Amino acid sequence: MKERAILAERQLAAGHLEAACTTWGLALDDYPLVNSGRIDKRMKDMFILIRPHVRNHDAQTLYERARAIVRPELVPA
Repeated sequence: MKERAILAERQLAAGHLEAACTTWGLALDDYPLVNSGRIDKRMKDMFILIRPHVRNHDAQTLYERARAIVRPELVPA
């Protein structure tokens, strides 16, 4: 799962927003099954990285889905 989150970050940095959203979506599929501070940090970073792109449909869908899955204390206010 951590590898997927890292890949998504790199995809976003390369300008591939939709691919990054898809990859982060796969990481979210596994998130409820994993208890890791590193993964929590990656999910928190995802919110920060994706927030400027929420006008994009894929990014908004990912953001809303993540808000429902990720622990509430990791979701930015």
